[in-house]
Amino acid sequence: MHVVRWVAAALALLLLATACSTTDSSDVEFENAAPAATSTSVPPEPSPTPVPTATPFPTATPEPTATPAPTATPLPTPTPEPVDPLAAAEAVSSLESVGCPPVAANPQVSCFRALLPLDASDPDRDEQVDLLVAFVDNGDPSGSGPVVYLQGGPGVGAVQTAARFVNSGRDVVLFDQRGTGASVPKLGCDEVDAVWADERTDGPDRIDEDTLFAAYATCADRLNGETDLDAFNTTAAATDVELLRRLLGYDEWSLWGVSYGTRLGLTIMREYPDTVRSAVLDSVVPFEVDFFATIPEHAVRSFDELDAACDLVACADTHGDFATNLEGLVARLDAEPVVIDIVRPVSGEVLPYRVTGSDLISMVFSQMYSTRLLRALPRQIERADFGGIEELVTGYVQRRDPERLDLAIGLYYSTWCREEFPFHDPAADDALLAATTDRFGNALDDALSFSAADRLCAMFDVEPGPAIDDQPLQTSIPTLVLAGRFDPITPPEWSRAVADAIEGSVYVELADHGHGMSTSCPIGIREAFLDDAAAPLDTSCVDAITGPAFD
Repeated sequence: MHVVRWVAAALALLLLATACSTTDSSDVEFENAAPAATSTSVPPEPSPTPVPTATPFPTATPEPTATPAPTATPLPTPTPEPVDPLAAAEAVSSLESVGCPPVAANPQVSCFRALLPLDASDPDRDEQVDLLVAFVDNGDPSGSGPVVYLQGGPGVGAVQTAARFVNSGRDVVLFDQRGTGASVPKLGCDEVDAVWADERTDGPDRIDEDTLFAAYATCADRLNGETDLDAFNTTAAATDVELLRRLLGYDEWSLWGVSYGTRLGLTIMREYPDTVRSAVLDSVVPFEVDFFATIPEHAVRSFDELDAACDLVACADTHGDFATNLEGLVARLDAEPVVIDIVRPVSGEVLPYRVTGSDLISMVFSQMYSTRLLRALPRQIERADFGGIEELVTGYVQRRDPERLDLAIGLYYSTWCREEFPFHDPAADDALLAATTDRFGNALDDALSFSAADRLCAMFDVEPGPAIDDQPLQTSIPTLVLAGRFDPITPPEWSRAVADAIEGSVYVELADHGHGMSTSCPIGIREAFLDDAAAPLDTSCVDAITGPAFD
């Protein structure tokens, strides 16, 4: 069960060398023969009289040849106008000004509803998606044009965050991706959200795995009956972004994607490269990786990185060895779970939360996302019996409870079951899981392996994506790639590989960050790059960061 609940909430260079050949020409020296010397005292011998030669017969005058008739000069073949594959889709798209939702309300924020075809390749179908769009008008002080912000997920809207971009130094466009937020239709799963607490509680209300899967099946059946799930994926979202660009009247803009938003950004760069001035990719999800199979591997890597960082400073002297403490607590909770009373963030309901070893793995994994919160983990694990577990559970519920996290689960699965599941190797993490049983028992497997992929993707029945969805992107679009050392879900090696395949890209790795760049150093680097992607980039602040400032 931990598998299902976590997945629903988690969210090269070609150098062309031209060979030039030259032909060496040396000067040719001609020898001029000198005239022979003559004697004036001796008359020269007379030259013999030449024998007359026979007069040649006159040759026949050739018949005049007919002058060929001039041929007509062919008219130049007109160059065909390029065919715009989105012309018909654009013709049926529209943008209407509307009021912003209260959470996004600000004098500098304008909101719109964008009506776009459900299927841009067949826009004559009488079906549309209705996207909520926000424009943050900061006056374009740098003159660099707008940036479109691409939210993580997939399944989370972006317009709710619009007010955070006010006075950010540039104009920003945000939108709720099709299937999410306030867009219509929304692919939410109320059926699954309703049993979230029952899956975690202690006592008679706790549900079993079959009940949980039944909730997923009910949601999938409903959504399949309401709309075409094959129309909800990253390529379709990229086309929505292109249609929005046209409707808003921009020739080009910059992209800023975080987490899954980088996958969407890479797709836009692949499908519509001429529209992208520059791109910032933060915590990258590449096309070519096996996303689900590598989650346990990257979780263990991030735990071990945190352990190594703690060992280098006073953290280890104060809190002991993080890895040893974590492994011991996982084993203890698997043998004897504890129950923590937690207040849910919106309803105020008290939830008796049952914490097992696999729950602990999920909570530590989730907290590793946050650059600020990961600093507390060594203390929380070492002081588990003195408020540490309560802190971990409270933070997890605040971030993951569906009362707070508006995740469109149907969009999550319609996307990943199309783009990742067809290329997924279910046995890829078996060796790692077997090798770590002495450290975590079965808790790592229970918490993070995606063994339920086939069952869930059979419910959210979508066609497999094309092979290009599993192939790396090569481009020369100016790109800044950012990564965090402790990122548990999109490791630095993924971001580095994407940067290596993009000609002229800049790669920056932060030694104290988790998932997503949130401190002044990377923010300053990002803003300078978006101002002028061609200018030299000052990344000296990165060198001053040695590791987390542990509690």
